[in-house]
Amino acid sequence: MARDLIHDAVKQALINDQWNVTDYPFDLPIMGSDKDFEVDLVSEKLLSAEKGMKKILVEVKSFLGTSILYKFHESLGQYINYSEAIAEGGFEQTLYVGISDTVYEEMKKISFLERRIIQYQMKFVVVNIATKTIVKWIE
Repeated sequence: MARDLIHDAVKQALINDQWNVTDYPFDLPIMGSDKDFEVDLVSEKLLSAEKGMKKILVEVKSFLGTSILYKFHESLGQYINYSEAIAEGGFEQTLYVGISDTVYEEMKKISFLERRIIQYQMKFVVVNIATKTIVKWIE
């Protein structure tokens, strides 16, 4: 699988935020099949002694190409399928879509996308690509 154009920047932003990136890509098994999904990054971070370790999967998306609507359509399909595979497989990781802050700002301008994000409870890690820093977590 080819890496997304912003893959390295998202990975570095996680590392800069004290996340331990453990696998890339991560083979996410599909129950009842010999097939896997490939998720871009697996990362973990100790939040506190009380809260323990947080484990996440990050699917990186640059949204480059035909249109933001079409790229969102693709990303939403992946998000739903990966989320179902995580739930069916009993994995403890939480799925996020890694995007740039500029894409996030464009998405906020389209109310249809905002409604789908809420409807499907999509989670995002928003990254400034130039500085390789996490700007925002959308939960």
